Amino acid sequence: MSQVLLVGDSRDVPNYGANATSDMLLNMLEKNEENEIRTISWRSLNSATPIDGWKQTPQESINNSYYSITERSFKEKLQDTLDDTLLMGEYRLIKKSIKKARGQNTGFEIQKYHVPYRFSDYEKYSEEVMQGKRLQYEKKMLEWADIVIVNGEGSIVNGTDRNGYYHVGGLYVLFMSYLSKVWFNKKTFIINHTVDPQNRDIYYMISKIYPKLDGVYVREPLSLNILSKQCGYNDAKYVPDALFSFKPSLSWTASEYLKSSIDFSKPYICVGDTSGFYTDRDSLFDVESMYDELIEKLRDLCSQVVFIVGFGRYYPPVMNTIRKNKLPYLCIHNSSYEDLYHVLQGAQIFISGRWHTSILSLLAGTPILLFGSDSHKTEALYEMINYPYRFFDFRTLALNVDSIVKETKTIIDADNSEYLNNVARITEESKRNAEVLCG
Repeated sequence: MSQVLLVGDSRDVPNYGANATSDMLLNMLEKNEENEIRTISWRSLNSATPIDGWKQTPQESINNSYYSITERSFKEKLQDTLDDTLLMGEYRLIKKSIKKARGQNTGFEIQKYHVPYRFSDYEKYSEEVMQGKRLQYEKKMLEWADIVIVNGEGSIVNGTDRNGYYHVGGLYVLFMSYLSKVWFNKKTFIINHTVDPQNRDIYYMISKIYPKLDGVYVREPLSLNILSKQCGYNDAKYVPDALFSFKPSLSWTASEYLKSSIDFSKPYICVGDTSGFYTDRDSLFDVESMYDELIEKLRDLCSQVVFIVGFGRYYPPVMNTIRKNKLPYLCIHNSSYEDLYHVLQGAQIFISGRWHTSILSLLAGTPILLFGSDSHKTEALYEMINYPYRFFDFRTLALNVDSIVKETKTIIDADNSEYLNNVARITEESKRNAEVLCG
């Protein structure tokens, strides 16, 4: 019997793919009933874990995430207006100058991280863990475990803020991998992840950590090139995302919400967003206007368009488009990933920059048309299935609406069985995520 700790249980993330992938990973790990499985929640990637763990269940955590389809309040609209004025800009500059004069850090204070940013701080932070000064819950779990499996998921992707600090989720999975192997001497694997941080500090950190681990599995092939070129690491394995092992229920029926929102007797196209909108939001085109134009032109191909919302938080450009164009929509708060699979199964095509939802679409036998994300992952999906169609940069979508519509028609009219058949092979390969318990 082995005591297995899964770090990065993402069943409480307000995102379809994160929920589904953790379910698939746990299904694989739990097949050997002799193993005892414990998990550390995804919440720990962003905030220090309470000493006795998180009290909310995953579903309670999702339900409490900020998300709304309602109109913005007068106060919210007023704040948006003020934020766009020169006066507000001047106010922020004055406030920043005052903080600087007082000796305050005007950027993100590094002391607020519960894990180290610099690799040079690893020893200090590790000693504090051993002394019970930080990550006490993690320490207890690492002491208990025989095998530690870190679910890298989408943590080690583009995420450097304007002050130069990398996002804490990526730092957490790297530090936990190091801590588990170097300080607790546990058999340690980091699996099911993309490596594309676009940050040399993180490349350096990876070059120091990955060679010490017992196994490194990336979920798409382009990450192998990054690890070799940027980190000098050549021992990673390409094992497709655990979500490829998903098997739908044969007894599924549409909910009343879905029946009232989508006319399943008529053709429809599914459209989604991308995590790239969030990581690059300060330098983007008018996302709302782009979607308004795209939806109007797609309706010339197919009158019914369904929006798949990937953001588990309120994202005005997408929500405004949904309201304005009276679109039926799916999100984590009104439907499950099982529902999403079956809705995608009935679609003519799925157009998006979402990795996991695109996998569900392929599993459902529905062709895809993809654009970029917060990493190279969606582009890698084209390579994985040998897909011949055009891939779009999400930063230039506003300039390419007509090209997207033209490519959409090409894909809908084509016989795509050859590429969709490649998914069966990938499904079998994805089951290797569980081999960490055998090696």
